[in-house]
Amino acid sequence: MSIISFSIRRRKLVIAIWVFALIALTPSLLHYSSYLNYSLSNALPKNSESQRAQALISSVLPQNSTLIALIKQDAYSVQTANKTLSFEKALSQVPYFSSSQSVYTSYASFLDKFLGNKTLYIRDL
Repeated sequence: MSIISFSIRRRKLVIAIWVFALIALTPSLLHYSSYLNYSLSNALPKNSESQRAQALISSVLPQNSTLIALIKQDAYSVQTANKTLSFEKALSQVPYFSSSQSVYTSYASFLDKFLGNKTLYIRDL
């Protein structure tokens, strides 16, 4: 006797088994979030390289964060480009500042490849 013929002949039994299974699983489905833990700090041993690096960074930079500045002006104006480049230059003077990127510095880097570093003065405004 195949599974298909068994389920056709005893379709009420199959439906009852499915209903019983759904009722039995309902409590665990309602409280599944209590079984999950999204914390990665407990996933790695305390002496792992990444945990030691994170502890070192946290001790030096307790407010380790990212700054994103959006400018709602004409992106093609010279004034916006000058303000953005001067802002990036001021940011580069901040201790422990890693990097900044804008469309203007990307464009200057793109031009540097073709003009042979003649656009460096643009970034020194």
